[in-house]
Amino acid sequence: MITFRSFGKIIVMLITCFMVYFISTLQQIPFTSLETPRSIVQLDDSHLVNSQVPNLLTIAIYPNAGIIPGIVANGGLVTNSESIYQKEEKINIRFVIEEDPFTCYTSLQRGEVDLIWSKFAFFVSLYEKFYFINPVAIMVYGFSNGSVQIRSKNTLLFDKEIKNIKIACVPQGDSHSFLLYLLKGNGIQKNSIKWYYTQSDCDAVALLQKGTIDVIGISRATADGAGHIAISSYFCPVLFPEIFVTREDILLRKKEIFIKFLSGWLKGIDEIHKNRGKALAEFARALGILQQNAEKIASSFLIAGLKENLEFFGVIRSKNITFDTHVEITKSLFDISSTTVLPAMMRNNEILLSFANQKKGAPLIEFSFTDNTKATIEKVIRDVRIPFTDNEYILHIDAVKKLEKFVQNALLFTRAKVHLSGVTATSQKAEYNYTWGMRFYTVKKFLTDCGIAEGNVVIKSITCDSTLAEKNSDGICCSLVLEK
Repeated sequence: MITFRSFGKIIVMLITCFMVYFISTLQQIPFTSLETPRSIVQLDDSHLVNSQVPNLLTIAIYPNAGIIPGIVANGGLVTNSESIYQKEEKINIRFVIEEDPFTCYTSLQRGEVDLIWSKFAFFVSLYEKFYFINPVAIMVYGFSNGSVQIRSKNTLLFDKEIKNIKIACVPQGDSHSFLLYLLKGNGIQKNSIKWYYTQSDCDAVALLQKGTIDVIGISRATADGAGHIAISSYFCPVLFPEIFVTREDILLRKKEIFIKFLSGWLKGIDEIHKNRGKALAEFARALGILQQNAEKIASSFLIAGLKENLEFFGVIRSKNITFDTHVEITKSLFDISSTTVLPAMMRNNEILLSFANQKKGAPLIEFSFTDNTKATIEKVIRDVRIPFTDNEYILHIDAVKKLEKFVQNALLFTRAKVHLSGVTATSQKAEYNYTWGMRFYTVKKFLTDCGIAEGNVVIKSITCDSTLAEKNSDGICCSLVLEK
């Protein structure tokens, strides 16, 4: 017979057994939800690249002539066992073709590649979006040599009458920055233009062919038959540098491999100088294109060597346009007001300094198979008038400031000529004499001392302009001219 007291004991025993079971089970449950949350941005990506092949760099490239040194040194898109990179540098390089710049930066963020190609304009304009991965420019591999073009339905003159025309281009790319640069240089407000932004160069070409757009800017397409070439990057290749970009943490982790990568790249440049035909054949084979197409692609690009890199990144002194200047130009064109200091040269100097004592190498490599010199415009920017006091030939402070600004444009348009013309208000003073001769000499010497080639400075005639005021009206007019 079960009494009330014995029933109570049974209940207590059951409760005790249940509690023991519950506690033992609870001890086996991992409390992951109580762990410190992990960062959303994961920069430890060693499991994504370089995990299968030792000393491997995966590099996103654009299929233009700038990659020829790498193709030659690598023996193709994937390292050949007999290649320079394998036999001499003991590293492996995997080139992957990626034509979309935004995808390149996204892949770099995700750790899917170690190094990416980038146009300079994209590098600056996308920096704000990707600043948290600390993008670092480690080398400039070349410059556009005619592929960036401004095309129009009719003959185009960049003057104040250009208002209200319709312009189409891919936003924030080379062609966009080229258009903005020309507009600004001619005193034209970009807000006076009707802009049409397209997804690709081909879309812009189609709009021009339909007649719905007056002017287009393109960066890559040949666009044969689409309007007239107003101007191309042939006249100003240094305005369009293309660079290799990595993340600072990757660079710190693989610094020695990057040094070997650049070493092999420079050896590839030497091989191109020895046999350009063979180099182009390897380039065509790697991309799976015909030799004539490879020649056409190659003709629109200048391949940079060690000297250009040392100058561009300020490792050695130069009068040429540097990385810092390019940053300021791009920020001003796209109204980037951020005061963030681009840390893009913090670490790359450690790589370039490894080669600073070497022979600076051969000059830029240029493949000349097609004519990129076509242009319908004559003057690139507005003329700059350098004033002189009557009967004097000394440059005053306001004249120096004007010349310094003019020089920056002239250094960018390396294949344009600088025409110097005398301007005065009265016909009696329009005769060449000692004073005019010294004025021309003074201005020309200032320009050449700043790095403009002496052969690019041409002294023209003295003209009379009756609209000028009589007092202190004499001056030298500086024109940046595309000679046909």
